Amino acid sequence: MAQRDPNRFADGLEAVSIRGRLERDEAELSVLRQNLDFAEQSLRDADARFREAEKIYYERKALRNDASAYVDLTRRKCDEQQIRVTTQRAYFHPIRRAPLEVLGRVFEIGVEDILYRDLEWEIIEFDALAEERRLPFTVSSVCRRWRAACLAAPRAWAHVVFSLSEFTSQRASYWNVYLDLTLSRSSASPLMLTLHRARGRSSHDGDNHLIRKLLQHMSRCVQFHLLVHRLYADDAILPLLSACAPHVRRIYIDVDRDCTSRLRATLPFPTSKAVEEIFSKGLFAFSDAVLSNARKITLNNVVCSDLVQIVEKAPTLHELRLNSPSVADFINTPSPYTLEPLQILIVDVADNVPFTRALTMFSFPNLVDLTLHGIESNTGNRLEFLRLISPGCHLTHLCITCLDPSLASNFGAALQQLKSLYDLTMNETKFTAHSLQMLCRALLPVNDDSAGGCPDLAYVTFGSDCSFERDCNPNELLDLVRARQTADIGPDGDKWWFVRFTVGGWEAPGRGGLQAEIDELLKEKDEPHVE
Repeated sequence: MAQRDPNRFADGLEAVSIRGRLERDEAELSVLRQNLDFAEQSLRDADARFREAEKIYYERKALRNDASAYVDLTRRKCDEQQIRVTTQRAYFHPIRRAPLEVLGRVFEIGVEDILYRDLEWEIIEFDALAEERRLPFTVSSVCRRWRAACLAAPRAWAHVVFSLSEFTSQRASYWNVYLDLTLSRSSASPLMLTLHRARGRSSHDGDNHLIRKLLQHMSRCVQFHLLVHRLYADDAILPLLSACAPHVRRIYIDVDRDCTSRLRATLPFPTSKAVEEIFSKGLFAFSDAVLSNARKITLNNVVCSDLVQIVEKAPTLHELRLNSPSVADFINTPSPYTLEPLQILIVDVADNVPFTRALTMFSFPNLVDLTLHGIESNTGNRLEFLRLISPGCHLTHLCITCLDPSLASNFGAALQQLKSLYDLTMNETKFTAHSLQMLCRALLPVNDDSAGGCPDLAYVTFGSDCSFERDCNPNELLDLVRARQTADIGPDGDKWWFVRFTVGGWEAPGRGGLQAEIDELLKEKDEPHVE
């Protein structure tokens, strides 16, 4: 088909068709021009409003900047004035009238409050102790008067914190000066020594010089911390462990268990009879003298044979804590070892080791305070241990954590055996409706349907870290409290009444303060327990 000439003159039918399209296109063009005029006018109006708003914004921004600058200036003047006022007031502070002897004693007490800690609960991190190492230097650098008071207070310098890991050729002079200063400034005061060596750092010949300095002062050591990853057969620390330290009262030893098999003959401070507290991880050989007066012992990862040797030599042992005890060398004994003086026992098991077998080697006739830490999966082991020892002792305080809700009936049965229980604490436990119901039933007073549990129980605590599922009924707790508060005194003098009943942070759905309701019920009893 031939292409039509684009420059032709349209006529005839073609002209009619083109004119029709042209009319429509011209009409649409007219509308578009009107829209364009309207849009351009709108844009001009918007630009005008924007310029007006922009002008207002810059004006107000300038006002804001001026206000901010004024605030900064005033704050700076206020801080400077506060410093001047504080400085002037300081001249009238009573501490300035205190004699240097009194001020120095304050510093000593402040240091001792930090350093005399419960060593037996947690493994101490050296970084925290390193901060304490600088404490007397920080205090003595405040002013001349404080420096004079601190230098005149030898007990403020009596905590020596030393890290063999940081003892290098570049830092040898620093550690020599530090030891010389602290040992000389502490004079003849009781010495608290902390020695640290991190993983991967072996014993060096250069350590001997520093250890010899410490050996000269071990006769006044009262507290000894050893935090090392590994002990070696020719370790420079060994002479320090076997030194004569007749006054040492607290021993804290944290050593890798795997490295001690060839060091069994190493007895820490073998002649010291003043030891009262021992924390040991990895080194469990102690002399008869060291254990003769020990009242508080904590053992980490101890095996049965070591445990037997230690408790047999500790006739005054009052409190024992076992962290992850092992049953690898369990010994069947014809009769259990009797721990007559022991009154407080704390067992912390972080795995499913059947530790009950190990502890059945012992009897606890005077045990009154028992704490059983663990995880849900070893609830059965802990409850079995509680069941086995309860007939042979008179527990008054029980703390238990991480109970498995499915074993609530076992827990209830164990509680009903504890006729002398006075204080019950439950922590980190998830309660279901069933487990809560079982617990409350176990603690109800004696009636036709219940044997009654813990008639002397006066204090119950659900820790703030306990949780309660949504279907738990708070009326179970209220009914328990109400039943015990209204119970009559039993024929054996059982009073049943609660003195304090704490439900931690449980906010029962659909009601206000559950604790307040319980407290109101407790007030209704006129005659409380006498602790």
